Amino acid sequence: MSSHSSIRKWTLAQSGSRHALPLVMACALAWGAMGCGDSKPPVNPLVGGSAGGSAGGSAGYAAGGSAGGAGGGSAGGSAGGSAGGAAGGANGGNGASAQPAGIAVVVSDYSSAAVSLLDPVTLTLSKDACISAASFSSSLVALSGDAAVASSPSASHELVVIDRKNSVLTFASPITCTVRAQLSVGTGGFKANPQDVLVLSEHKAYVTRYETNHAPVASLNGLDGGDDILIIDPSVPTITGRIALSTYATAGATGPTQARPARLIRAGARVLVALDSLNAKLSEQGPGRVLALDPDTDQVTGSLDVPNLKNCGALAYDTASKHLVVSCGGSFSAASQIDESGLVTFDLGSEPVSVATVKASALGTQPLSFGTISLGGATTAFVAALGSLDFTTNAVLSNDTFLRVDLTAGTATKLLSSSPYGLGGHLVVNGKVVLADGDATHPLLHVLSADGTPGDSTVDPDPAHHLPPRQLAFY
Repeated sequence: MSSHSSIRKWTLAQSGSRHALPLVMACALAWGAMGCGDSKPPVNPLVGGSAGGSAGGSAGYAAGGSAGGAGGGSAGGSAGGSAGGAAGGANGGNGASAQPAGIAVVVSDYSSAAVSLLDPVTLTLSKDACISAASFSSSLVALSGDAAVASSPSASHELVVIDRKNSVLTFASPITCTVRAQLSVGTGGFKANPQDVLVLSEHKAYVTRYETNHAPVASLNGLDGGDDILIIDPSVPTITGRIALSTYATAGATGPTQARPARLIRAGARVLVALDSLNAKLSEQGPGRVLALDPDTDQVTGSLDVPNLKNCGALAYDTASKHLVVSCGGSFSAASQIDESGLVTFDLGSEPVSVATVKASALGTQPLSFGTISLGGATTAFVAALGSLDFTTNAVLSNDTFLRVDLTAGTATKLLSSSPYGLGGHLVVNGKVVLADGDATHPLLHVLSADGTPGDSTVDPDPAHHLPPRQLAFY
């Protein structure tokens, strides 16, 4: 069963690029204004409240030298008037900020990567490898094998491809499959390891940078620190500012950590960002934390702590109920990872915020994914439970399993299983769940009925090269 709590006083990570794992792997709770004392009532950042005590270097720095490697005049990213309402309730359930025009599928064997496109109505392949090595001219930074796409769609429906290894964003048209421009977010040349992009308007987007730059370039006026949210103008593209997050990291048992911001989503008028709070050596992790930001002022307005769970990088928001659900995978260095893993639901429509927790141990014997969670309404979540390998013998100890979780009852139904570290991203679309399965032998997308009725099917997202699917996102 789930455990519930609501506190009336304010108190206060899947790919190999985020954790020290093999590359194939990948309660005092309340909202409040940062800097307020316990005597202040909780402030729900979805219903107002202004910026209080933002973290040291927020927006407003001039970017100095701007866009890296613009990709010679190609198509703008407008997707025309396609697929209105195709995503149904999934749009809110995945924290999306615009009605999607389609579904982007990142396929990768971690040596090479591409982005294929699915029709959001028929859930069939519309373009195989729309963005691939062939999309990049010699003047551009070629796409590495460690790639992702922005997790939420923008009003322009342009594809934003995130090259984590090269710290480069690529802006491309899903209509013509051509590159419009690129922007390096590794200011000063450091390996920023960008994790997500949230486009807020034509001229503003947030980019989470996972790494800290321990030798920042002074001439960049504070923009080179890392461990932050970089503010960009995607229309140019260029860097316009930075929101420093290092001071918001939660401490590990024996020392400080880095904030390591990961997933970004919209929740009403606020932006939410998950912090992994992992130290420089990737050996110790602090408890989970989600920050709320005001995108008009670029200030942190509140935070939500999860003291007993760690590695809480997966977020989903249900617009209708105003429920935020966080999936925590637990620290890989913990004596018992599953004891630090679970699902936490925050009712952001209540005052004070009410909280319900479902521990991973109540759902089975495996920790849950820290990379992706999707919602089928306010009380149903879909999440993978992580399998494991013996890395000495490569023997399978347990398979990944995909679960439908009743958040009210605190129970789970197993929908399918796959090889360890094979199951990736997933989305709920029109009563279906589309799930990436990167199994090395049979890489494909599963299309499952969200309510468990018969009629499941599969899609090959890359018939030309058969690269395994890793991530799905609306665009």
